[in-house]
Order: sequence, then structure tokens, then C-alpha cells
Amino acid sequence: MSQQNNPNLINSIQSEVSKEASPLLDFLVKNSKKIALAVLLIAVVAIAYGSYTLYAESALEEARDELGRIVVRPDSAEKIQSLLDFAEPATGELKTAALMAAASAATTVGNYELAAKTWNQAAELVGEPMYFSARMGEASALGRLGREPEALEILLALQGKAAPEQLPVLSGMILEVAEQLGRWDVAMQSCELIIGNDAVTMDKAFWRQRLEYLRLKQAESPAGEQAAEPVGAAN
Repeated sequence: MSQQNNPNLINSIQSEVSKEASPLLDFLVKNSKKIALAVLLIAVVAIAYGSYTLYAESALEEARDELGRIVVRPDSAEKIQSLLDFAEPATGELKTAALMAAASAATTVGNYELAAKTWNQAAELVGEPMYFSARMGEASALGRLGREPEALEILLALQGKAAPEQLPVLSGMILEVAEQLGRWDVAMQSCELIIGNDAVTMDKAFWRQRLEYLRLKQAESPAGEQAAEPVGAAN
């Protein structure tokens, strides 16, 4: 249709619509170019967003594959450094996974200083239950470094957060560290925590026997040898 006929077409359309619809039609006619531009912009944004989403998913998959290739290597200083290098720019779950893998490898090769530091970094990024595991790893590494008081402080702070299924492992670590420090009161309370907890479904004979042993050790200890700090006092 020629350009000269276009006004007739518009007039014809306008004559067919009701008075109520005329303002809307006038608006559409007067702003047709702006509307078309807005629709085009929406389409461009949608296409760009879709392209970015595909790119992000592809990049994430490649990053996961790269991390997987590093994790399966034998534990060594080179593997640990590769994991730390990967974690530096990474975010979210990939960063956490890389740090925890590095901490685990550092523990295996006996680099407890690095293990404690990296477990601590991982703990700052995660929630339960990974937080519990990371802090336990940090406490274990500190214990290997001869820093038992720090390790015990971390472990005691976890008691109020531990689920029933986590308590036996946690109490076992507290028991070990507290005995090394001569903290018989803390060690006994870790046993009593298991014995008196009905949610812990396990044979508690070991804990009862250990409690009796600890009572004997406390009785044999010179008065005032151990500190009087109660379980749970540490933050």
C-alpha cells in the first residue's frame, strides 16, 4: 500500500473505534516509534541475558571440571598450591570446596600450620554442617602443632551447635585434648554429655568406663593442678 493511503487507513481505523478507545489509539499512533524501540530493546536484553546465562553455566561447568582434575591428584605441595590458586578468584561453593580440599591435603602431607589456616578460611564461608567439619579440622591441626588450648577452645565452642550424631566425635576430640592438658573436669563433662543425652543412640559403655578412669586421674592429681574453667565457657 502506498504512503499516501496510510492516513486514510488510520482515519478508517479511528472511525471504527469507540470514543473511549480513541485516546489509546492516538497514543499508539503518536508513539509507535518509541514503542517499537522499547520492544526491540526488551528483545535485545532478553537475548543478551540468555547468552550470558549460557556462558555462565558453561564457565561454571569448566571450573568444576578443572577443580575435579586438581582434587584427584596425589596429595603434595604442588596440589595444595594449585587448589589455593584456584580458590583465590573463585566464589561460592567452588571456593569452599577448593579450600577444604587444600586443607585436607595439607593435613595429609603434615603441613599443619597451613591446614589450620585453610580450615579456618573455609569455616568463615560455610554454614552447617560443613562449618562443623571445618572447625574440627582446624582444631585437629592446632592440636598437632602443640596448640592444645586453642584447639580445646574451638571444640568447646562447638558443643552447643553439634547435632546428636556429631556429639560422639566432638566429645572424643575434647576428651583427648583435655586429657593432654590435664583438664580432667572438662574431659569428664564431655563423657557425661554423651551418657546423659538420650538423643545419642549408641552403646555408652565406653564413655562410662572412661568417666570412671577420669575420676581416678582427677583424684590422683595434685590439688589446683587444673584450671577451673567450665565446659562451654570458651567462645
